[in-house]
Amino acid sequence: MGSAKSIVFLAALLALPCVEAVSQAPGSDRRGQELGLPYVHCYTTNEYNGAAQTWVFEQDDRGVLYAGNNIGVLEFDGSTWRRIDVGRGDVVRALDRGPDGRIYVGSTGDFGFLQQDAVGTNEYVSLSDLIPDEERDFNDVWTIHATESGVYFLARERLFRLTGMTALGSESSDPVEEWKLESWVPETRFLFAFWEDDTYYVHQGGVGLMSLENDSLVTIPGGEQFADERVQVMLRHGSGTNHFLLGSFNGGLFEYDGSSFREFRSDVNPVLRERTLYKGAQLPDGSYALATLDGGLVVTDTNGQLATILDIELGLSANAVIAVFVDHEGALWFSPENNICRAEVPSPLSYFDTNNGLNGGVLHVQRHEGRVYAAASNGAFVLDGERGVFSSVGL
Repeated sequence: MGSAKSIVFLAALLALPCVEAVSQAPGSDRRGQELGLPYVHCYTTNEYNGAAQTWVFEQDDRGVLYAGNNIGVLEFDGSTWRRIDVGRGDVVRALDRGPDGRIYVGSTGDFGFLQQDAVGTNEYVSLSDLIPDEERDFNDVWTIHATESGVYFLARERLFRLTGMTALGSESSDPVEEWKLESWVPETRFLFAFWEDDTYYVHQGGVGLMSLENDSLVTIPGGEQFADERVQVMLRHGSGTNHFLLGSFNGGLFEYDGSSFREFRSDVNPVLRERTLYKGAQLPDGSYALATLDGGLVVTDTNGQLATILDIELGLSANAVIAVFVDHEGALWFSPENNICRAEVPSPLSYFDTNNGLNGGVLHVQRHEGRVYAAASNGAFVLDGERGVFSSVGL
């Protein structure tokens, strides 16, 4: 323990009556504080047999998970990882599941979908034959949105929309002939795109945030303020139609009510402005998981109150997180470099360990005068509820 004084202190702490629970009562104004780490399991590159960077996740109707990786599509059935080759364009940055149940894939200079062969094994089917020669001047497909009105494939150089997909699997000898492909060329370059409330939104560098209306791209009200930004995130916010949270590379989050933008005044915005926001997902309880390129995974409640930050200091393989996804069971998948991780967020349980500053075997936990203390084999510790970190009690 270090000294007789510390032994006396630990004995006194152990003797304190358990008159107050460590967890917060329902309705407490300290929600989001005194939280430990969520339960996270990470797969290494050796386990998933892929490259360090995973850009996107998707899941099919059976519950099989797909990950867009630097060397193709990774398929995970809950126990085994398998790689699906996508041919000439190995990097897969975009995936989406369509209303027809197909998993659509975007790679370098190509896009297509996954289809089961005669023995039920998924293989990649390219749609490159549909692309006219004069429209093949594009590189990586960055986003895909498979909707009832068509499948949108967005590259920096061109936007494609595919319609007539239901012909696949018909008795037609060549059903792909019934598909229709249209395209749009940007004034500058397309960046990211989003599908919300049956509307396709696309961010164009130097122009701003636009929507596709009657097959024409028009700047939405207030969207021009993002002309020189990188709009990376658009998530539902509130219950109204066309109410979103918009997130930019370094400018934090903004609220959009369908007609104007305003800063999202919250605890998380100063945190995001110190990081580079890259992707976002909404969790089953309405909270948000925000992936950053240099500051880990930031989790916040619906009001923007910071819940936790998972980063390299708390055991992640890297602070660069480039994909985030919520599966059918409500579990959160995300991808720091060299890992693919699954987290139970939100969860009624969290834990504290050495990553939170808690060392040694814990013998007793007690709240005293509003603060949580832990008596451990290596000494006594007190919890900083704001940061979720224990520090040694000076003796």
